[in-house]
Amino acid sequence: MAKKVYTISNINWGIGSDKNFPQPWTVVDCENIDISADSNSIKIAGNDYRKTMNSNPKAEIIGSHYGNVFFTKNGDFFEEDNCPSSIINTWVDNLSRYRTIKIPDLIPKRSDSPEVWGEGRYNQEPEVDDIITWYAQYGQFLFFSTRSFLHIISQGLSSENKINNRPQADEYKWNGWQFIEGRWFKYIDGEGQLKRMFPEITDSFQYEFAFQNFTKGAIEVNISYNWKAYTWKKPSGWEKKEWVESTKNYRITKTYRATDNDAEEIHKICCLWEGITNMRVFMQPTKDFGGELVYNALSLTPLYERSFNLQARGGIAYNSHPIPKRGEHKLFIRGKMLMVWCGNIIKTFTIDKSQNFPDDWIMLVPWNDILLGQWSNLVEITQYWSWIAVYTNKWNDAYQSFSNGVDGESEESIIWKDTEFLSVSNNGYQDFVVAKIWDKYCLYIVSWGNKKLVYQSDYMQNYISLYWPESDYFLNFGGKSFSREERTILSSSEWYWYLYDNIKWNYKLTKFFIGKKNILTFAQLGWEEIRYFSKNNSDKKNYLHRVRLWRDRSINRDTEWYVVIPPLLLNYNEWILEEIWFWAYLPNDKSSVELWAKSDEKEYITLWVVGQKNKDFSRIKFNNQVEAELIDDGLDNNGNWHLTFKIKGNLKKFTTPDTSLSINTITGKSLIKTSDISAYDYFIKLETITRENQKFGNKEIWYTHGIRVNKINSLLWEFSKLSLKFILKAQEWATESPKLYAPIYLIYRTKDDE
Repeated sequence: MAKKVYTISNINWGIGSDKNFPQPWTVVDCENIDISADSNSIKIAGNDYRKTMNSNPKAEIIGSHYGNVFFTKNGDFFEEDNCPSSIINTWVDNLSRYRTIKIPDLIPKRSDSPEVWGEGRYNQEPEVDDIITWYAQYGQFLFFSTRSFLHIISQGLSSENKINNRPQADEYKWNGWQFIEGRWFKYIDGEGQLKRMFPEITDSFQYEFAFQNFTKGAIEVNISYNWKAYTWKKPSGWEKKEWVESTKNYRITKTYRATDNDAEEIHKICCLWEGITNMRVFMQPTKDFGGELVYNALSLTPLYERSFNLQARGGIAYNSHPIPKRGEHKLFIRGKMLMVWCGNIIKTFTIDKSQNFPDDWIMLVPWNDILLGQWSNLVEITQYWSWIAVYTNKWNDAYQSFSNGVDGESEESIIWKDTEFLSVSNNGYQDFVVAKIWDKYCLYIVSWGNKKLVYQSDYMQNYISLYWPESDYFLNFGGKSFSREERTILSSSEWYWYLYDNIKWNYKLTKFFIGKKNILTFAQLGWEEIRYFSKNNSDKKNYLHRVRLWRDRSINRDTEWYVVIPPLLLNYNEWILEEIWFWAYLPNDKSSVELWAKSDEKEYITLWVVGQKNKDFSRIKFNNQVEAELIDDGLDNNGNWHLTFKIKGNLKKFTTPDTSLSINTITGKSLIKTSDISAYDYFIKLETITRENQKFGNKEIWYTHGIRVNKINSLLWEFSKLSLKFILKAQEWATESPKLYAPIYLIYRTKDDE
């Protein structure tokens, strides 16, 4: 009998993109597989670490400071082994357990007033909600942006808002204002308030005050001043408009209560303008007030000129530079330049360290702005030697522009027609660009104007739908990306992130499951481990994870992951597939390898469910339309894992993104909630390989196992194409993963032998 052996010689080259008869070096799909460890075997990646960082629904982790300090979008920062801290000027949940650095509340400048050159001044609206919108790190220094300013932190993240760390700078001893120790407020009959007058105030100021032993009651703090307003109008009897001066009063009132989480912190209120008169501070306590004013101070130095002074007061430079007000300012560090996205321009600053105190002091020196097109949405800025590349989206096209950062003009622009950039990351010498082109996700490696397409999806969806059958090659790109040397992380909009690794000059792609409704927010790429943050869209918590790679022995928290090899053609020209042989190594009797199969007819469906114990699934209906019969009950004692059904009808006819997948009894009663279905596919389990049923052969690690196609046919009936999935299982906290080894032998016989 004539035989032909086709060998899949390398099963660990990541996710493939060719749907034809399998290339011997390509895997169709693999999840939580360590593609870095060995090109000839597949094992579970170590996922042994998950830590809840915080439960603040407004927090989003966007980066790290240095060491083990991580920073969030709303101004929280976390030291991995310590309690969280916060940089705030608005309310933060559970603030009592935070160590805080408080940004001053900004009160408005006067509006519609003339510049030196006669133009109108920028009007800052009377908002104090100036939350942190972006972050960038430069050595020991941290830059972060709020809606209107850049701020600097150096030498770690100080807790300078507490009274026991009160500043002693000379600037606070102006006009007799010093610390007042041991003074109790009392309700004053007749006047009812304490008043402070500042007749010499004519310019920007910052007023700070704090209470201790604040045990009961409340106190109202009122700051009032007059300012010159200018209105562009025609004075009486004049023919043309001019700036007309008037005097207006501004008042800000804030109430502080003993029950407030931040009651005993240093409170900061500032005004950024000149022409102030009759500045007053009123403090009115309630009759039951119990507290002590231990600190009040006034500074006249404009905040954006105070960087050095503030560095000496705890390493914080508030409001170091004003920037055009907008909801978000993306920050980028390229060389010794800080770049700030401000709508249609990118503002640039040179980072200037003090020669005498390089670790303590830093200044931002304004440089030339880079002009962008109107309505351009900035995605990323990367660097090539002395040049920078700017990736933007505008209308239906994407733009890649290059600038030397000196004259503010783009030297060259490349238009990507009908394209939207989703994410861009740089590994030091080339960019990894994820783009959406029509209905597909595409991954490019880009160097200057040269680009190479390395992956293209079958089709695109903006989300992973439970109700829509996934393509074998579908990857749901659309989230953030991070690169370092030969390793890149690409994330989906939910559920997954993808590791794109260059091992021995061959790129491999595998996906990692974050968790249901989880998104990737930040990643640190090491050689032997990857640390990343995720945020759950349901419980709003931030988690820190660790994936361990490369080493054969690692502790695994996750115990079940899979690999799918390319579709096998049963009738391949003059040959007919007869038998499949592979090698599986099981380190102990708790580990196993499950073999699953999917035919091209897709007459079966497997649901992965939770909490479904003590239910009758023998006969069900999908959406009360299509009947199905249970053929494999893989639930554990808690009702978790899988249920496999044979479908009596066409399931695909109603599975559109606009419909729900309901599981009902034959009589129409609801059986499984949609929220209890984590995933589904069209594979069925053929057999489980364990120590008991495995062929040991010569007792080396090359343990062989074979399966005949007629056995598969007895379960799946006859078909022309077959996909195999191997699920590797280990006990929780196992020190060694089971492995699947190459080669995989496909044994064909001639048609003449039938």
